[in-house]
Amino acid sequence: MPLLPLYIFEAKMSILLRLAMNPEGAELLFDNRIFEVLGCCQFMSAKVQSNNELIERYQRLIMPTLKVIAAILSVYGNKNNKVILKVTTSNTKIGILFYSFIFVGSNMD
Repeated sequence: MPLLPLYIFEAKMSILLRLAMNPEGAELLFDNRIFEVLGCCQFMSAKVQSNNELIERYQRLIMPTLKVIAAILSVYGNKNNKVILKVTTSNTKIGILFYSFIFVGSNMD
């Protein structure tokens, strides 16, 4: 499998992450439906099992996505309820990802 699309995705997510770390950028991304766009990505519905190479590539897709979500949440501060509601209700795929990352992941400690 060619890696060029993965490298392009990582570069785009890096730019989005830098934008999301700025209050105006986070608001711009939120207002332009970043969560809906990310939820439409094909890898969001992938079920990866037992193939180490595919698991590694899946993680290289998911982790930058989660970083962008976390950056937007951290920048929004006291307005997080609005963002969390949007994340969990606007798109089932991104809502499930967000829920499992935040709530299930925090129970692993």
